[in-house]
Amino acid sequence: MLALAALLMCGGLSADPLTAALAEDRDAPAPAALEAPSLLPAAVWRLNGQAFVVELAVDPSVGARQFAAVHHYAIGVVALPVTLVQPQIAVGLPFYLLFAAPWQAVFNARADTLARVLVAEPLPTAIVQALRAQWRQTSPSRPALQVTLRLAGYGLMTRSGRELEAFDSAEDLCLVADGRLEVSREGRAPLAEDIAIGPLSTTRDAPPPLCASLSRWAADDGRPLRQATREMAELLAAFMVDRAERQP
Repeated sequence: MLALAALLMCGGLSADPLTAALAEDRDAPAPAALEAPSLLPAAVWRLNGQAFVVELAVDPSVGARQFAAVHHYAIGVVALPVTLVQPQIAVGLPFYLLFAAPWQAVFNARADTLARVLVAEPLPTAIVQALRAQWRQTSPSRPALQVTLRLAGYGLMTRSGRELEAFDSAEDLCLVADGRLEVSREGRAPLAEDIAIGPLSTTRDAPPPLCASLSRWAADDGRPLRQATREMAELLAAFMVDRAERQP
């Protein structure tokens, strides 16, 4: 069934009606469930002349490409005439008609769950909450200090950078974040550093990213992703504390 689906979905058939149907759907906008919400506001914490700002310049994203499950039935119907010229397709077509739509629906539901979790767990707010706890425990009062973390990317992506699809979802998704951290104090040279957590990270003290399959991330209504976002917030807060303490 998967082989047939791959053939149908990747344009392996040369029949014009089927090719046109697939091309039209690929050009269609993503389902509303995965459309980007409005940008999250910056999270700010001020204490005794110190300011800590976390900004998210883009909306969190999930590297999974959805395809309307019901369209698989239409594809199967359009593919029926193709079996006359390519009889081998007839062997797998009934299985495709039976299983493709439910398979796609499960994939879509998991991707929707992850998208909701990323929005429901705002990373800037979580970072500031973690920062407040870490700063009180480890850092002396430092007036006129400003620490700003501007995140340019955040979400789940594959190691290869390709989007997952329902019939090509073997690759893991990694929770990644990247941005720029700036520390400034009046009368001192500012510190600036690119911060990245991901498969290709070059940040010296960044740990390997947390990676798992789509199904594992979405298990228990996205609980593993919720936990991972909190760990990500703790890590980025620790970066802010560490870099701030380097500013004399």
